[in-house]
Amino acid sequence: MINRKSGISMKKCFAIFIGLFCSISTFAQLSIPDFKDNAAGKTKPPFFAYINQYDLVLAVRIYSNWSLKAEYHLLVLSGGHWKKLIYQQFSSSDPLLLQKPPIKEKPANDFLCDLLFNKLIGAHLFTMEDDSSIPPCDKIKKTVNGQEIVNSYMISDGPEYSIWIVTPGKSRQLYYYAPEYFNAHCSPDEHNREYAMNVMNIFNTEW
Repeated sequence: MINRKSGISMKKCFAIFIGLFCSISTFAQLSIPDFKDNAAGKTKPPFFAYINQYDLVLAVRIYSNWSLKAEYHLLVLSGGHWKKLIYQQFSSSDPLLLQKPPIKEKPANDFLCDLLFNKLIGAHLFTMEDDSSIPPCDKIKKTVNGQEIVNSYMISDGPEYSIWIVTPGKSRQLYYYAPEYFNAHCSPDEHNREYAMNVMNIFNTEW
């Protein structure tokens, strides 16, 4: 009987140890990397009217100027748990598109969201720069029939990327215009557009 009780006690101790280890691991997974604040004093994005308590908000969208709808995909960390939200903002020029409520919640699994969050960290989400810091596309010089021609790469109606990183203390907004196009034609040494494409792909496929 003594040995049996001792065995049960050891099992309980082992279970407590595993629980503590998992809680420590989870806390480590949820630590938020530091990032530069570039949105101090700016107007907060519209979806903040529908978010109360949060430790971290990650919001992304891909849109075009001609689109009447702006859809944000949000990953919200609050009290150690994740929420997935969709915020749809419609143009006031077409009242038929208005929907209520503009924000919807999707099922979220903390473990899977932790994995997604760590992938986004590895994809340089918190350190990459946006179009405001990326040099413009280099002009390409070519000789055609003995004449030198200078080409500049341009595109119209390209997709636009908007990314928000927000904590209660600071926020960062990243903007990219047609990153696929300019990444293909501009300097191969510039990796920030590539980072943006990777982040959006991870977020949209695993969110």
